[in-house]
Amino acid sequence: MEYAEIVKFLPPSDAIHDVLMVGCGNSRLPEQLVKHHGFRHVCCIDLSKAVIEGLRKHYADNGDADLGARLEWRCVDATKMGSSFRGRRFDLIIEKGTLDALMCSGTSDAGVAMLKEIPKLLQPDTGRFLLISHNPNRDSLLFDHGVALRVREVRLGELSPKAMLINALRSKFGKEPLSGLGKSTAMVEAMKEVRAEEARKRLRQFLSVLRSTKQGPRGDDGLGLVKLVDDRLLWNKSLADSSSSTPKSARQNHCWVYVMSAPASDAL
Repeated sequence: MEYAEIVKFLPPSDAIHDVLMVGCGNSRLPEQLVKHHGFRHVCCIDLSKAVIEGLRKHYADNGDADLGARLEWRCVDATKMGSSFRGRRFDLIIEKGTLDALMCSGTSDAGVAMLKEIPKLLQPDTGRFLLISHNPNRDSLLFDHGVALRVREVRLGELSPKAMLINALRSKFGKEPLSGLGKSTAMVEAMKEVRAEEARKRLRQFLSVLRSTKQGPRGDDGLGLVKLVDDRLLWNKSLADSSSSTPKSARQNHCWVYVMSAPASDAL
């Protein structure tokens, strides 16, 4: 999920003083949060010392002193964050895929440990925790394990073409490294799936615009054309499906965005 989609879920920058991004990796999101959304300060943490040192050097050498001063880089274990930020509270915490990665171990222990650290770092009541996941049932972890977080909203977010490509490749190769695929048949097929999904997305957007038309040319509700377009698309699609040798993709093209808060201690 890229910045252009994430920004839809972000609070106004004037209400946010300190942001924490959990498991930042090499993402450009922290830079975009500062430069494009106007956040004053973003603290980025990752378990990889090499990643953090590389990013710290990159932003120290890029010539933008203001940007460098507003980005903080720290090597921190997400399952033990509380001990690294004693007394510090963040207005916004963003987690994009770290919980999903921790849950791949076959047990929920590490994922639950990470979630239990969030209330220790989030401003009570007013702070927001943005959890972005490929799983629609992550909120069940809160209830099953007594995590002191309150789910305020759950919405769908569109995946980027890059994320869809990774999903398609992961479905074929599991946890095998993807770096050596190059222009292999699997890579080509995965890219076809992503392009097809992007085309379907554009069609959905086009139909949505048509449906928003209030009045048709004959004074009707404007939906006659949409019905015709829908029928034509379904008819053409049935022909394409019957003649195409490429199987229809059922790949997930969205993720779930959970917006949470931490109740004040006297409300627990």
